[in-house]
Amino acid sequence: MTEHTNSVTQVAEAETPQEGGEYTWHNVAQDMEAQNWPEDLRRHAAPHLARHGVAQVAELNAAIPSPMHETYNAAAISERSGDDSEAITSALAKAQKTVMYGIGMDDRFQEKCSKQGVDPYDDMDKASYWSVLADFTKERVGMMREKRGENVQVSSLELMAATPQFLFAQNALNRNDYSELSFDDAKNIASEFNGLIRRFAGNYPHTKALELTAAMIGVGNGTIENEAVLKGAKQSLDGVIKGAQHEHGFKQIVEASGHTFTEANREQDRRGIDGTIDENTPWQIYVDVKASLRAVQEYGSDKGYALRPGRQVIMYSLLKEEDFKETFVISPAIAERKAEGFNRQLAEIHQLLK
Repeated sequence: MTEHTNSVTQVAEAETPQEGGEYTWHNVAQDMEAQNWPEDLRRHAAPHLARHGVAQVAELNAAIPSPMHETYNAAAISERSGDDSEAITSALAKAQKTVMYGIGMDDRFQEKCSKQGVDPYDDMDKASYWSVLADFTKERVGMMREKRGENVQVSSLELMAATPQFLFAQNALNRNDYSELSFDDAKNIASEFNGLIRRFAGNYPHTKALELTAAMIGVGNGTIENEAVLKGAKQSLDGVIKGAQHEHGFKQIVEASGHTFTEANREQDRRGIDGTIDENTPWQIYVDVKASLRAVQEYGSDKGYALRPGRQVIMYSLLKEEDFKETFVISPAIAERKAEGFNRQLAEIHQLLK
């Protein structure tokens, strides 16, 4: 294996102080241009990019490394104002580039691959490669959080790096194909990814849902060589994002009604639980939040909720797509308005559970 210098993951870790005391990542593209990339990278990278139709492959093929182009940024930066949208867009774009162009060239990552019997160049079409990358990045993210605490850059990197692994896991679950990942491993990966999306949505609720989806799809298209996994990527990610929107909006409604909502842990997520209402009280119930009334009706109820064993309740979020205005948050006015209907349903549920 060719040795590399100037580990690219250090780009994400450095977070050099900038004017005003703020910190950002070094520019990933500039760091890459400063390196003497090996000849074999050209052989591996250019054909892969070409297969996925990435623009300006000719430039990369002629002279790797070349400047990173905005055409690689699938986050589709759009004009907007207010909130923290601009910082989120920037963080997602940098995290996307770090995963697509940086981590795979890190000496420490390649060493971790070698120890686990994974080829860092030729195994990008296998789930094992992305499991190593997700674990490696999780270690780096942990260090970054210890140094800087929670911030959108760290969370974006964590999420982008976990995306390919999730897509492989969800593909295995959708196809009932456990040749690469066991059922339990696939479920655990999917549940952990759901938790990452929930955390991101909770910490940065003004994130544009379409932009986040596009960034994750961009990572998949720019890295994964397994066509079966890519084929179902958008549907899998759309489902996770929509679920996170409705779970977060539903939490706002619950809290506006005077009750508490505790998000599910990974084990609960595996059992289809999204959260707990009024945890540690006699009225505690476990809820599986659905994005449509039809999804609840599939359980044989037309009331907007359906009771399951173990004080588990399937509940319609009471929300429609337009309530979110493309983000993960609803307005306080909508939450207050929906709270009345929620309280009526909750009273009926408590009566039935007596």
